[in-house]
Amino acid sequence: MLRSTRSRRATAIRLCACLGLTPPILGCEAMSREPVEALSTKTTPEAVTEVQAAIAQIQGTPAPRIASNVFESSPHLLIEKGRVKGKDNVLLDGSYTDFPDQYTLQIRGTTCGLFYAKTDQFVPLTALNCEPVTKR
Repeated sequence: MLRSTRSRRATAIRLCACLGLTPPILGCEAMSREPVEALSTKTTPEAVTEVQAAIAQIQGTPAPRIASNVFESSPHLLIEKGRVKGKDNVLLDGSYTDFPDQYTLQIRGTTCGLFYAKTDQFVPLTALNCEPVTKR
């Protein structure tokens, strides 16, 4: 009986040791598959059109105007919506508009795409060259 108890204890200790090592190994693998923020390199007019189409697809609205160097200096794009002029044709000061929508350029696995967090949508982009953002 005593021998059986020791054997069980040794087995339990080995099992705990194995389980103790497993989470970090799995954690590293899971982290490598996480989305990574990205920057665009040498953005072409075709890439700009593709980003505009992706935003229109996500929002269900006409394509917005965006800069020709979109995502080259930041992985985030803010798009303000709302009226620009009031009833008297005077420019509004911004207090009448909604919060801007934020889009993030991400790499997921080997796919570069546009991510919209409000609706958790990711649209792959093929015309855009992406590089992961490196922390400085």
